[in-house]
Amino acid sequence: MKTFAEIAVCLPAVYRRITLLLVACLSLAGCSQGMSGMIYSPASENVWKLGYSETQLAPDVYRVTYNGYSIPASKATDFALLRSAELCLAVGYTHFIVTEQSGQSTSSSGMVIPIGNIAVYANATNPEITLAIQLVPERPNTYAAAFIQQSLKKKYGLK
Repeated sequence: MKTFAEIAVCLPAVYRRITLLLVACLSLAGCSQGMSGMIYSPASENVWKLGYSETQLAPDVYRVTYNGYSIPASKATDFALLRSAELCLAVGYTHFIVTEQSGQSTSSSGMVIPIGNIAVYANATNPEITLAIQLVPERPNTYAAAFIQQSLKKKYGLK
């Protein structure tokens, strides 16, 4: 069986460019497909540290962070709120308040592959949203954890 390099040498220049373009597109599609499977999961489950993480700061206070890849900051905020609601319910509370919110976005660039007059380029905005939350009993002006969880899971098709 011949290797890709052996086959590529036998092809005319135009076919090599088309083949290289197809390989580049499939490679980039594979990267994005692999990352999209981690859209809402613990950051500790992947090498890129994408997803959510939390730190307990007091018995009823947590810092929740969501690191996203190639998603809008609004979606990262929703995922931080979703994780906050899950934590709230997991420890027996029904409501929470956001006492502090911070966020930043970084841009990352993929590779540029020139193929004749065509170039394949990948670019992404990577938001990081951090919420400080306090778990509270039901009262006005608080987030209802069960409602937030149900609403955001439905919005993003999560189980």
